[in-house]
Amino acid sequence: MKSKWIEKQEKRILFIDLSDFRNNILGFEEELTLTVSTIGQEMYLQPLHSVLVLVDLTNTSITPEANHLLSERISDTKKYVKRTAVVGMTGLRGIFLDYFARLAGSETVGFEKVDDAVDWLMAQD
Repeated sequence: MKSKWIEKQEKRILFIDLSDFRNNILGFEEELTLTVSTIGQEMYLQPLHSVLVLVDLTNTSITPEANHLLSERISDTKKYVKRTAVVGMTGLRGIFLDYFARLAGSETVGFEKVDDAVDWLMAQD
């Protein structure tokens, strides 16, 4: 599993690493399902609207199947998320970012680099 909780300056970020799956929907689904069923369960123990989330979709195609899987997860967890930084959804792919932001109902911003996304998440509190 590539995803993990990371700590920086006494803050925790749920890092959902879905990068480099390209068109491998089975690998994408496996990583997302494993993340949600293991480390993602801790999200449900946090106060509402308190979790910082970083999602890396670099080099992963947002196929209709991937879109469906992400939409389901966002719907399940959105009441726990404070804000989300998404890497790899800039340019034309930003259309998907706008869709996910509306679905999430919380502040969601796209970035090209993981470090920039982490810095933004840390600076917002």
